[in-house]
Amino acid sequence: GVLVADAGSFVHIEENDISGNLRRGVTAQKSGRFTLVSNRISCNKNIGVIGIGPWEDYSEPLSVRDNVITGNLSSGLWVQKGHACVSRNIIASNGESGVVAFGCKNKLTFEGNVIHSNGRTGVSIHTALQVVLKGNSVGVKV
Repeated sequence: GVLVADAGSFVHIEENDISGNLRRGVTAQKSGRFTLVSNRISCNKNIGVIGIGPWEDYSEPLSVRDNVITGNLSSGLWVQKGHACVSRNIIASNGESGVVAFGCKNKLTFEGNVIHSNGRTGVSIHTALQVVLKGNSVGVKV
């Protein structure tokens, strides 16, 4: 898949098919401003997308929007530490949870996503200080 670790100030990944990898589809680890837009991330043998902070209070959040994240063996999207804005994605048919977020000290925003048919929960949030869920469809099949 794609690994971005300790990168500079801006990484933008757009309109790619990231599929069939033996591990994760996309990993953003301690990067600066990171955007993932209009990609198809599917059928990876681990997590589809993982974002591991910290994204500092003054930085731009991890931005995941307009993607299709499906059929990954583990969770579709995993956010750990930092902050994130996740919007207008389809996150479905992943082996575990659709979205997992934990240890986040900054704002997490989930808006306008369609999350369904995942193996465990649609959205699982643990030890996060500020979470906004707005206008999402979360269910068995929506």
